Amino acid sequence: MLRRLAAALLLLPLLAAPATAGQWTRLAAADEFEDCAFAFTGPINPGGLTGILTDPAWADAFRKRVCLDSPGGSLKEVYDFITAEGDDGLGFATTVKAGAR
Repeated sequence: MLRRLAAALLLLPLLAAPATAGQWTRLAAADEFEDCAFAFTGPINPGGLTGILTDPAWADAFRKRVCLDSPGGSLKEVYDFITAEGDDGLGFATTVKAGAR
């Protein structure tokens, strides 16, 4: 019994996946009305989406279309992001391109 417990404890770190965070990227766009201005890739963790709100590039952007490539994550973080400007919500659009998650 003790051997099994010791073996299980030794294997636990191998099973744990490394923590990863999503990443924002500012994109150059050819067309101000169709292309994405920003891309978010990776899992949505607390602070991952809302972190862009203090970036001057976000505030200065005329079009806030975001290309998403994410397996998902924190529903609270998504809610905090879309309600960041109160009841009217945050003005942005999203796109999920072919091959993205």
